[in-house]
Amino acid sequence: MAKGKTDDDQAKRAGKYSDAELAEFVSALETDAPDSTNDAPEAAPTPRGRKIVVQEESAVSSKHSPAPDEEQPDISAVLTPPPPTEMQHLTKSPRHFPWGWTIGIIALLAAVSVAGFFVFNRAKKFSNTNVQLQFKPPAAATSGSSLTLTIEYQNLEPVDLTKVQLAVEYPAGFTYTSSEPAATGDGKNAFDLGTVRSGQAGQVTLVGTIIGAIDETRDFSATMTYRPSTFNSDFQQQATTQVKITASILGLALTGPTQLAPGATGAWTVAYSNTSDHDLPEVQINATYPDGFTVISTNPAAQEKSAVWKIDVVKQGAQGTITIAGKVDGNIGDTLPLQVSVGLRNSTNTIDLQDEQSLLIILVKTGVTTTVAVNGSTDPVVIGPGEMLNYSVRVLNSSDLELTNATVTVKLEGAALDLTKLANDSKGLVKDNVLTWTKDQLAALASLKPAQVVTISFAVGAKSTLTVATDADRDPHVTATINVTAPGLATNTNTTTPPSTVVVSKLSTVLALKAEARYYDTSGQAIGSGPLPPKVGQTTVYRVTWTITNTTSDANNLVVSARLPNTTLWTGQNLNRDAGDLVFDPDSRMVRWTLNTVPAGTGGRLAALTASFDLSITPTADQVGAIPILIETATATATDSYTNKTPTSPAATLTTDLPSDTKAAGQGQVTA
Repeated sequence: MAKGKTDDDQAKRAGKYSDAELAEFVSALETDAPDSTNDAPEAAPTPRGRKIVVQEESAVSSKHSPAPDEEQPDISAVLTPPPPTEMQHLTKSPRHFPWGWTIGIIALLAAVSVAGFFVFNRAKKFSNTNVQLQFKPPAAATSGSSLTLTIEYQNLEPVDLTKVQLAVEYPAGFTYTSSEPAATGDGKNAFDLGTVRSGQAGQVTLVGTIIGAIDETRDFSATMTYRPSTFNSDFQQQATTQVKITASILGLALTGPTQLAPGATGAWTVAYSNTSDHDLPEVQINATYPDGFTVISTNPAAQEKSAVWKIDVVKQGAQGTITIAGKVDGNIGDTLPLQVSVGLRNSTNTIDLQDEQSLLIILVKTGVTTTVAVNGSTDPVVIGPGEMLNYSVRVLNSSDLELTNATVTVKLEGAALDLTKLANDSKGLVKDNVLTWTKDQLAALASLKPAQVVTISFAVGAKSTLTVATDADRDPHVTATINVTAPGLATNTNTTTPPSTVVVSKLSTVLALKAEARYYDTSGQAIGSGPLPPKVGQTTVYRVTWTITNTTSDANNLVVSARLPNTTLWTGQNLNRDAGDLVFDPDSRMVRWTLNTVPAGTGGRLAALTASFDLSITPTADQVGAIPILIETATATATDSYTNKTPTSPAATLTTDLPSDTKAAGQGQVTA
């Protein structure tokens, strides 16, 4: 055996190890030491292939703290390894216990324990109890609107966390929109957070749209996976939260009468709206009708049993209405609950309820009875241009209940209305063309007992001049629409009274007849013949023209007639008319012009209608100095197609004086 090798073996048997070997041993302990002192794991095999069990500090202290008077063992003996097997065979004595070997092993284990104690206490401790993960959800969510969720995380462990990944599980009805940081993966629910240093905190902000039924909750969960810098294993933290849907961007309102008499009809309006910034598809509205309620019609028409409306999409910011007309039956005092709901059809073909509204219809003897007198008459009146309409509105509480804080409104409309002539004796508030009375204007409206009456008076004028430029200007009128409302009276509807009282006062057309006689036409050409002024025994011929105009409504069955005196002769010459028939009856000596219709606007947008004919006189001696009558007073009559009234227009008696003929005027006296 070589001398060098022998020296090394002897040194080891003597308990001497080189500095390099000791350094290698301690390095192996530091590398394999776990990061927790709570449960000291079994150490990894040393380079020599042996397992070393690290003991608690207390155990090391108790095993390797000799008493003060105890003899200290020689460290060389403690660290001296057992001799090789062949040496054991040469030196072993079967009669003696191997105390040296046993003591050496114990000393070696004690040294390892002490070294492990110091190594483990120098290492940072990871417990996985100080990694925090939590949601910060909103207090409540609105279905169909944007939702923002914050996931907070913090590393309070003494070591860094590496390879940190966050995975979020979204509930049904949630659609990812954006996030910070950006999400990855097909589901947009994975987040790479990299390394989270010891003491570092951060957050992930999620933005999306959530859809669900009102009062439902949606569950979100998050899992954070990471690897501590002192471990080769992955750990996880989990967090969950619930978001309650308390409202919806899909709104619903139900309005209509709440008090009706048995057998009455009414109309209810379902209004829906999308208040979001995006479209909502697959919207469905359902109505639930009570017993005693009969649907008369719906607009738009329902798809199923007059109770289901399926809407493909409600555009962002859009509104819509559904009208339900129905009849209620039952006994006074019965209550009929009408209910409507709106929802969104989901992927499972079921409806996520978004809003629900109900209205209770009470069958009572209810309503107000409104009667209106115009110019003292409760029947429709016809007035002429410039005339006044004097209104007297009588409101009767015909219900079984007291009506408080009633409001009366009168809306005045119509082409014939002249609001500048308003006489507001009852001091109603005037805004635009609406008059309003409340308890502030009439104290009686504060409380109307059953059968109590309140009367309101006012007056308004009709325009003095009306023209017909288009067909829309025809048939002018003044309309007064009277409504009575009160908090305890949802509608005026009952079996006899409509919701509104509408009074239409018609304006009669103005039919005008003009008659003139001429010797010369307007250009100065003679259209008459014979001496001028007329002379005894000589015949002078004059031209008579009738002109008809009409204003606002068609005038039917026009008749213009006049009588000829015995001194005037019907020549039968130059008979002209724009329309109709022109005849003379020699027995009655009446000249008549008849035609079917004088259209509205004749003489305005349409040309005036005329008829003309020749008359002659041959004065006698007793007429010298007189101005003979050519034709007596003419009168035009017709039937107003709008008012059914009979307008009449007279024309002046025509003589030989010819005032409208400037060239022949003043030459009407008969000369000898």
